[in-house]
Amino acid sequence: MKKFFFGALLISLGIFGCESDDGYTDSPSNVVDYGNSTTFQEMFMLISIKTSDSTYLVTESIDSLNIYVNNQFWSCTNSSSIDTTHIVKTKGIDYYNSSNKINYLVVAKQNALISDFSTIGDYAKYLNDQITLKDGEYACLLESFQIKLNDGTSKTFAPYAYTIFTVEPDTYNAYLGEIELKIY
Repeated sequence: MKKFFFGALLISLGIFGCESDDGYTDSPSNVVDYGNSTTFQEMFMLISIKTSDSTYLVTESIDSLNIYVNNQFWSCTNSSSIDTTHIVKTKGIDYYNSSNKINYLVVAKQNALISDFSTIGDYAKYLNDQITLKDGEYACLLESFQIKLNDGTSKTFAPYAYTIFTVEPDTYNAYLGEIELKIY
C-alpha cells in the first residue's frame, strides 16, 4: 500500500507540478548570444618606417609586429610582402633606404597568446584573453617589430607608437590610417 501511495504521489506531482513556462527568457543577458550583431575582429593600417636621416626603410615585409589594444595583447602579425626590386633605393649600412615613402599593409586579426590547450585552465585563460571591443574609441600600441637586414639577419625595433581608432556599431574591422614609425 505504501508503494502504491508513494507511486501515485510521484505521478501526480509529475502531472500537476509542471508548468508550461520553462523559465527561460529571450533577454540579451543569456550566456550565448545568437543575435545578428557583428563582432569586431580585425584592424588594418598602412605603415611606413622613417630612419634617422629622414629616408624610408626598404624591406620585403615587417615581421612580428606586436599590437596591443588598451594595453591588452591583440596580435603578433606580419605585413604583406612587397617586391622591392622596382623601388629606387640606396644601400645603407644595415638596410636599404629610399627618399620615397613606402607603405606596408598590415591586417591584424585578433589572436590570443595561448594556442595549445592541455588543461581546462589553459582554455579558460584563452577565453579571458579574448578582447571584446564595443562601440567607442581605443588606443592601439605598435610595440615592436622585426625586419631582415642586408646580411640576412633580423633586427628588432621598439618604436612604442600609439594611435587612436574608433569601433563603429556592427563593424567587423577598422582602418587605422597611415602610421609612420621612426627608427633611430
